[in-house]
Amino acid sequence: MENAIERAVVIECGAAIAPESLPQAVVQAVEAPKTEPTEEDLHHMDYRKAKEVLIDQFDRDYLEDLLFRNCGNISQSAREAGMDRRNLQTKLKRYGIDPEKFRRQ
Repeated sequence: MENAIERAVVIECGAAIAPESLPQAVVQAVEAPKTEPTEEDLHHMDYRKAKEVLIDQFDRDYLEDLLFRNCGNISQSAREAGMDRRNLQTKLKRYGIDPEKFRRQ
């Protein structure tokens, strides 16, 4: 969260930080109650399910941060991540992440 705010301060020209300057994950965390499983929740899941939940959360956070850093540019994001552009698009679709939300005007 601290890194996201620092980046937003650099991007913004005015005195206020607009929600559009923050990664979607940060905006959602403020707008909605926390839905991430707690450590306690993970302890009550079997290994496979807990691993799946953690990997999904990592993927979402990583992809949103990647798109934020690259202003929603999929090709540039794929290069930075070291993955094929089509694979990145598949992951974005899987998690319902819209690259347009990360484009700056």
